[in-house]
Amino acid sequence: NGIPTDVFSTRAATKWDQVQKAMQGYEILIMNVRSYTFPVAYKSAKLFKQVNPSGIILTGGMHATVALDEMEAIPEIDHICQGPGENVIVDLVKDPKSFPRVIIGQPSKSMADWPMIDRTLWPKPASKKLEKSFPWPLEPECGWGPGPVVTLLTSRVCPWQCVFCNEN
Repeated sequence: NGIPTDVFSTRAATKWDQVQKAMQGYEILIMNVRSYTFPVAYKSAKLFKQVNPSGIILTGGMHATVALDEMEAIPEIDHICQGPGENVIVDLVKDPKSFPRVIIGQPSKSMADWPMIDRTLWPKPASKKLEKSFPWPLEPECGWGPGPVVTLLTSRVCPWQCVFCNEN
C-alpha cells in the first residue's frame, strides 16, 4: 500500500541500547505482542517514547485480545487492536488520530484477501549462541504448557477465529 516499512526484532539484539538505537527517528512503532513477549513490548514502548517523544505506538497481537487491561495500563501505547488487524492496519498507520485507543479488528472474509507472506524476512535470533538456546522458530515456555511452544495464526475465516490453537 505504498507505506515504507522497516522490520526489526528484539531477537536481533543482545542489549537494550541496540534496540533503542534502532528505534531512533521513527514516527510509528507497530508491535505484535504475544503474552510471553509482553514484558519486552512494555520495555520497548518506553524506549521508543524516550527517543521519539511525539512518536505513535500501535499494538496488536494475542495479548491485546486476551489481556487488554495490561495493554491499556501502559500510557506509552497509543492504539491497541484486538483481534484481526489486517483490514485496519493500513488506515491506522495512515491516520492514527482518526481511531480510538482500542480498535476491534474485523476478519477477512476469505484467505484470498491475504497476500503471500515472505517468511524469510522473519527475524532470527541475534547470535549462533542464542540460536542454540532459543528454540526458534518455536517460542519459549509461556505459562500455557511446557516449552517450546508454537503460536499459530489460523485462518481468520475459520468459524472460531482462534488466535492460538496449537502447542508443541
